[in-house]
Amino acid sequence: MKDKRIPNKPQSNNNNNQDNLFVDSKSSDSHNENSFKNTLQTLSRDKIFVILGVIAGAILCIIGIISLITMKTLYNITLNNYSDKLTLINTLMKLIPWLYYLALITGIISLIVSILNAIHYKDLKVITYSVISVISCLLMLMNYKYMNGMRIIMSSDPNDFISGKLSVGNLEAASSFLDSENIIPIKFKLMILLGVISSIYAVYLLAMFSKYGQNIYMNVSMDAFKGTASITKFDYRRSKINDNQVQNDSTNIIATEHFNEIESENEHKDSDLTDNNLNDPINTTEVVNVVNNNKRVLTKKRIILISIIVIIFAVAGGGYYIWNTFFNFTKIDLSSNIELTIDGISGNAYISDIKNDIKYDKNDAQISEFISNLNYDYSKSNKIKNGDEITVNVVYDKKKAKKLKLKITKSSKKIKVKKLNYRFDSASDISTEIVQLVKSKGESELNKFYSNDPYYSYNFSYYGTYFLKLEDSDVLVAVFKEYHVERDGEGGIDETTHFYIYGIKNVDSALNKDNIDNDTYVKYREMLDKAGVYVTNESDIVPALSTWYREPVKSVTKVK
Repeated sequence: MKDKRIPNKPQSNNNNNQDNLFVDSKSSDSHNENSFKNTLQTLSRDKIFVILGVIAGAILCIIGIISLITMKTLYNITLNNYSDKLTLINTLMKLIPWLYYLALITGIISLIVSILNAIHYKDLKVITYSVISVISCLLMLMNYKYMNGMRIIMSSDPNDFISGKLSVGNLEAASSFLDSENIIPIKFKLMILLGVISSIYAVYLLAMFSKYGQNIYMNVSMDAFKGTASITKFDYRRSKINDNQVQNDSTNIIATEHFNEIESENEHKDSDLTDNNLNDPINTTEVVNVVNNNKRVLTKKRIILISIIVIIFAVAGGGYYIWNTFFNFTKIDLSSNIELTIDGISGNAYISDIKNDIKYDKNDAQISEFISNLNYDYSKSNKIKNGDEITVNVVYDKKKAKKLKLKITKSSKKIKVKKLNYRFDSASDISTEIVQLVKSKGESELNKFYSNDPYYSYNFSYYGTYFLKLEDSDVLVAVFKEYHVERDGEGGIDETTHFYIYGIKNVDSALNKDNIDNDTYVKYREMLDKAGVYVTNESDIVPALSTWYREPVKSVTKVK
């Protein structure tokens, strides 16, 4: 049996009755305060927060495993198994948010209890756990909107989004989940990683405390990791006893009660002491000195613990500030999907339209307004030719983007111009297909328009094709030699030879059988003349073509 002797309460005379009553009142208040402290100490017992930490970490590990299974299932979907796979994915994703909520609540409770433990025991191992828990809880809070959006998506009927049954907050949460750039965001992966680390460390603490228990340290030191204690309260009490004298009765009473509290508090730590140790005479004077010394140590303890708490909250606040400043933003690409519509001929083309399919949350009115106010700046907008590289810069309100916490990942795009229709530099550039097309079209049109009858007969033969270079356009002309026979009513016959043309203005590289009838290409069909006189000699063909409907011709070249 342990000897729990209490030092004799000092006697007081009749003249100090009022003082004794006053002291008893203080003792009652001290007792209530100590009861509260004992409750906090009970809550901060070593295994409580560690077990909670193991649970929280294990739940996060389960979430990570479920996420991996979901992704693997998603990638293995085929036409034959998609129904079963989607059902499995739906079931797994419904579990994740609720497991997350449980992990968040358990983690926060474990953090609070670990802080109480650190305050009471000053164990550096526990302080380290508290710091890890702070970071882990912050990461879980950072994922709250994402996880809440997952819950809303998985638990809501699709019609709820259309009918307006969901609140604005729920719609925003759902949008944050759907608009996530990665299927599994980085912050979610970090949360799982910290959960694994926290769980492993909590298991380590649980093993340590189960085997060796937990010491109360007089100050924070690396001894906590070495498995050795600093000075425990019991050792401190025993080593600090000296011969100072008692000052007054009230101090003696407080000292006696304090000794009882210390003796009761450390009962489970004194089991290895011998009866001789417990039966050592301890007088009230010695206990008073312990009380005075403990008061000084307590002040130092409070300073250290307050500093630790301040550091923890500073780290938490700083971590939140860093996250909110550098990581809490919405990435948006303003230029990757830009498409230009360029009309006209190479060398004289121009930008007629621009399309930009920007991916963003269409339900966010502020971002939608920001997108609608975008403008575009072009390095070149006219006289565009094949081979040009046009840089399109998206002009946006930088202050507005900062206010909306938008991170513009890309705001310019370079576009290489190619496949524009082009004018021919010379007759040699014209393809045989185009020459043959104009010739065939000309023969068809002339034969259709100039039909034979009993009095007139037309016999067209292809003579050649000429390329006319104008200032702003080009003309390709097919020339036909016509042998004409005219008969009168009395049997007379008049035979003549003329030259007819079929010309296409604005000819370019795009001309083909499918678009030759487009209005883009202006057609001409008539008898060739020179200053009003019909051409009958081959030598007059080029001079006759040197003027094209009063428009000067720079050059006339026969196409070989």
